[in-house]
Amino acid sequence: MYIVFRIVSSVIKSDHKAIIAYASQSMFVNKSKSVKTFLTVSPRQHTQFLVYISTLDLDYVGSNSTLANTQQDFDVFCDVALQMLEWF
Repeated sequence: MYIVFRIVSSVIKSDHKAIIAYASQSMFVNKSKSVKTFLTVSPRQHTQFLVYISTLDLDYVGSNSTLANTQQDFDVFCDVALQMLEWF
């Protein structure tokens, strides 16, 4: 069983990263460390999300949009997106 996972970025320009798993704690010097949390999504949750988003009507957000309301429209969209993230 692996207890330590490391994600290694390339030193040259690349979109690729490597995931290295260790069975014990290893020491690295001059490396940054961060803990990320993630949610696993089951096929059932994914299906429920697709059904929900297919019925979602976002036309009202941009229907009366002007340049002055761009920030307000974006805030409404972010609120809807965050609610969906919490639900699914």
